[in-house]
Amino acid sequence: MAKHLTQYPAYCVLNLCRLMYSHETGDVVTSKAAAWGFERLPAWRSLIEAARRSYAHEDTAEDRAALSRDVRSFYGFGCAHIAALSGKGPSARRRGER
Repeated sequence: MAKHLTQYPAYCVLNLCRLMYSHETGDVVTSKAAAWGFERLPAWRSLIEAARRSYAHEDTAEDRAALSRDVRSFYGFGCAHIAALSGKGPSARRRGER
């Protein structure tokens, strides 16, 4: 996924929500993971919403700028969150703080 952060930031944000959801719940989903991320990761709500709008082809210039600016930070957060849940890293910040 890391190699696609620049080209497909919305996909990467939404896919990371899916991965974090699956690691945390043990359930594999597609559509409800973004809603889960929106509720579970309050610090990232605006980025997740920007990704959802982009995926629906309803994004704005501000959404594209936010995705471009913040996707790498979200990727780092998501990787740390997953690693912590799988016992392979420091504990993830459970409330989604940046």
